[in-house]
Amino acid sequence: MPVSDRKRGLVWGLLGIAILSPDSLTLRLADFDLATVLAGRGLFTCLAVLMLAAIFGPRRLPTGSALAAALAYATTFCIGTITFVLSIRATHVANTLVIVSTAPLAAALLSALFLRDKLAWFTWLAAASAGLATLLVFAATAPVGFAASSTGHVYAAVNVLMLAAGVVIIRRFAAVNLVLGVAIGALAVGVIWLPEADFAALSASQWLVIFCNGFVIQGFSFWLLTRAARLLSPPETSLLFLIELAVAPLLAWLFLNEQPQAQVLIAGALMMIVFVLHAWAATKFSQPET
Repeated sequence: MPVSDRKRGLVWGLLGIAILSPDSLTLRLADFDLATVLAGRGLFTCLAVLMLAAIFGPRRLPTGSALAAALAYATTFCIGTITFVLSIRATHVANTLVIVSTAPLAAALLSALFLRDKLAWFTWLAAASAGLATLLVFAATAPVGFAASSTGHVYAAVNVLMLAAGVVIIRRFAAVNLVLGVAIGALAVGVIWLPEADFAALSASQWLVIFCNGFVIQGFSFWLLTRAARLLSPPETSLLFLIELAVAPLLAWLFLNEQPQAQVLIAGALMMIVFVLHAWAATKFSQPET
């Protein structure tokens, strides 16, 4: 892949993850029932992606194998969205992010297995470092309730698999713009939880929180991240999500007065170092196509 394409994908991905970073914070602020959170999040996300597709494309559903790919990606997005919210609700945010930090390694393994990708040595090193460094840091002084929150950890592990599978599907069908898969998956989330949702009970501030979470944070970020994943390898795309590990605890500190533990800050700093070094290595050692 030309270096220019990788840089373009990196820019889209960085912008997308910057928008996604307050996701955990807004989920914590959404202190109403789970069904309403998921239904509102899904429907607003679908609306945002359809709006962006109407402006920038694609405007029509793909057909044939491309449609199958869009539906497969929609499935991973739907399950991933639900399990992430369930994990955040069932355990500490830091615990969820620790497990999600293994996504680059999972994506690298799936990429090698299903795409037969010959990943660069620095990508394998970054993926392994991302997972191991975070787990080692948190093993030294585990967040409160880590051992007792097994249900939340299972949800987070499923989220990792869905995230890794999703970026592999996008990369496999890189010639197809699968952003409408996000709309389909988000709509499925909304429809599944809509019968149990109670929107009438929401206050104006709660409506604002759920709108920001679904329409702005989820909708705009995954529209960008899905486009970025077409130009980056699956583990490279997954590495972008590690930036949230550095940013989310700081946002909780600023807005919820939850002072992050030292190991959270260390893990976040390590992830940023891994990401920056990988971006540098990808630019330095990748040769442009002739």
